[in-house]
This record gives sequence, C-alpha cells and structure tokens, in this order.
Amino acid sequence: EKKLNRACYLIFGKWEDSSGENKMEFRPDGTCFFLGKECYYKVQGQYSLKIGDNPDELNSGYELVSGPSLKNKNLTIRKLPEKKPYYYMTRSPEE
Repeated sequence: EKKLNRACYLIFGKWEDSSGENKMEFRPDGTCFFLGKECYYKVQGQYSLKIGDNPDELNSGYELVSGPSLKNKNLTIRKLPEKKPYYYMTRSPEE
C-alpha cells in the first residue's frame, strides 16, 4: 500500500493549469503529453521528473516541487537547472 503512495504512481492522470492552456497527462506505460507534445517520462525518487523524446534519452529535467498526494490534487513542477518556470497544475476535471 505504501508503494502506491509514491509520486511515480500518484502522478498518473490528467493535469491542467488554471488557464486551461498548459495540460499534462502521465500514463502508466511511461508515455505522457507534456506541454503540447507527446513524450516519455520517468519519476526518480520523490522529486525528480525526467522527460524526453524517446525512453532511452530522458534529457529534460524537472522537479516535483509539491504534490501529488492522495489528499492533494495539486502538482507544482519546475524546470531544472533554471528552477523556473513553475507550472501550477490541478487534476483535470475529466479525472
């Protein structure tokens, strides 16, 4: 049960910002829709998110600043190493 509380599982699903312009969807098969394009991803530990065009080259680094959790339906992500921009996401109403 504790394993299912890890970020790599809780990130699954559809997310969007308050404007509805920035959307993300993380799927269990390691694919995602991330800021306008289809990609691959991997969550490492609790805070590291890697994104790339193919599963063997996950070069773009992001940090999960807060969320997701079972109680928290919000997710904040920032680009590394610049540590900005921040993306403040909420679970999509479709979920």
